[in-house]
Amino acid sequence: MVSGTKPNILFIVWDACRLDYAQEYAPNLVELGQSNVWFKNAIAPATWSLPSHASLFTGEPPHKHGVTQPSQSNIPTDLVEELSDEGYLCYGASGNGFASPLWGFDEAFDDFRSTRGPEPYVEGLDVYSNLRSQLNDGDPKSTLLTDYLRRSLSHRYPVKSLANLVSVVLNHVSREVFPPLQKVPHSVFRNEIEETYTPERNTTAITNYIERGTAADEPFFIFANYMDTHRPYAPPEDLQRKYLDESLDDLELKRLNDEIADPWEFIRRVEDGDVDDDDIEILQQLYAGEVESVDRHLGRLLDALEKNNIRDDTLVIVTSDHGENIGDEDRYGHRRFGHEASLSDDLCRVPLVISNPNLDSSSIEGLFSLADIYDVVLEVSQSNNGVNNIDASALGSPRVVCEYPALGDESFYEQHPNVDRDTAAQRVVRDSVAAYEDEWRMICESDGTRFAERDGEVTAFEEAPQSVADFSEDRLEKLGKLNRIDVDDETQEQLSNMGYL
Repeated sequence: MVSGTKPNILFIVWDACRLDYAQEYAPNLVELGQSNVWFKNAIAPATWSLPSHASLFTGEPPHKHGVTQPSQSNIPTDLVEELSDEGYLCYGASGNGFASPLWGFDEAFDDFRSTRGPEPYVEGLDVYSNLRSQLNDGDPKSTLLTDYLRRSLSHRYPVKSLANLVSVVLNHVSREVFPPLQKVPHSVFRNEIEETYTPERNTTAITNYIERGTAADEPFFIFANYMDTHRPYAPPEDLQRKYLDESLDDLELKRLNDEIADPWEFIRRVEDGDVDDDDIEILQQLYAGEVESVDRHLGRLLDALEKNNIRDDTLVIVTSDHGENIGDEDRYGHRRFGHEASLSDDLCRVPLVISNPNLDSSSIEGLFSLADIYDVVLEVSQSNNGVNNIDASALGSPRVVCEYPALGDESFYEQHPNVDRDTAAQRVVRDSVAAYEDEWRMICESDGTRFAERDGEVTAFEEAPQSVADFSEDRLEKLGKLNRIDVDDETQEQLSNMGYL
């Protein structure tokens, strides 16, 4: 890297990827970590996507940025705005429903592609982003279609841009006008929008952004969210055969993901004693396959940087917004799937690698909150020393916290009448935090529940250091002061489509 130049930044989030599986099933990530900076004790700021992404892009914990409720209309993207001010071109590609135009996440980017939806071509215009941009510009609704057609015809890929529009229209017709079309076996007609995501769309979009950024005079920032390790777990067939000795048909994959791995259906099954451990083992192998699948795409992105001769000029960050429960029993006897009603260590711990050929190889054992990635990126972008300004040994905090704010929507009890009300309360009314200090981990909940662990073993809460006890109590108190907003019908439908209801 030329001295005095700002590095490009590629920021990759593997959604819902837990640390232990990343260490075992992601060879590209492991190789990257061994030769660069690997954080062994990185902790997610929250247990689910919305507050965690807000922390990544503001540098603040959930109790401070306050973005903890699905009804909040926007995720702040302070980091993107800061980088734009520093002269960066900012691009994004995301399969996550929160890190998308639905929550205003795309607004600060120079170009952003949501890769969950019926549009088949990431090279063409993004229909939803363009229509929303036209509305924000004050264009009358009556001219939206003609304006989009005009933009399509002048676009680099006019046919693909028009095909995207046709796909969006057909999808709308199948969902709102003629539902029988949903029986057509094509992604255009799918009602469950998350099933239209593919990592290939992400990688194609990001590779295009890398090429565009390389051709420009300015440095670039690219954010990517890959949803492979988030339910539904359905890795490519070759990886299914690798981990299961067979590939499963669509009906069996749907049964496993909808009837077993659904977080609240799984809780009901646990409460009823209706869990088949063979199903759990299959789902865990599918999850392992998804980790290896997304790792393949990491390898392709690194190859794209090499192909464009900018690997030395690019800082690569790979992490997850939170971990995942995959049917195991935690240290308190709870069995969970997904990231609901839990503050398990597997949910809080995430992989984190920061990579550049100019960085010395180091393994960071200290605690590190993902919210602090914000400061690392800004320091690199604002310094003439670039990545050389990163002092890995100085990164970290004496204590960190993962927060699980209550959502406050009591209609959830009615939606899941067969789930124990006290368990559902952890989502609805009970705030929870997991605080870390040295070998200690403490869980505090607003109903008075207190747990303590030392080196992974449950111990008496009273034995924990006063410093971490005070820290956890303080964070819990601040979390409890946030306002709760009822979830409206439209947001409930969106959350259901994303698997949160």
